[in-house]
Amino acid sequence: MSNRLSLKERLATFLRKYHSQQFISSGELQRIVAEKTKYTPQNCGRRLRELENEGVVEVRYEKNHAYYRYRIQESVAEKLRRSLAWFDALPGQLSV
Repeated sequence: MSNRLSLKERLATFLRKYHSQQFISSGELQRIVAEKTKYTPQNCGRRLRELENEGVVEVRYEKNHAYYRYRIQESVAEKLRRSLAWFDALPGQLSV
């Protein structure tokens, strides 16, 4: 059994370790991946978009270029507090 990480896991780990406060361009990430792994830049771009859709990273667009950084994850208590606040803000009561 191989203990290799997938590209998506490697990107998330890299961004968490080095880019949780500052953004890094998609192009720079693609260059790093092409130099250090067997993966293609297109594959890197796909995995970054998947990580964004999953809420693991955040993206900022400047002049049609994407910049990524790791999104600091909320604790369970913070998510619960935010969910309850959202529910309490709903208009009206449900009628049965």
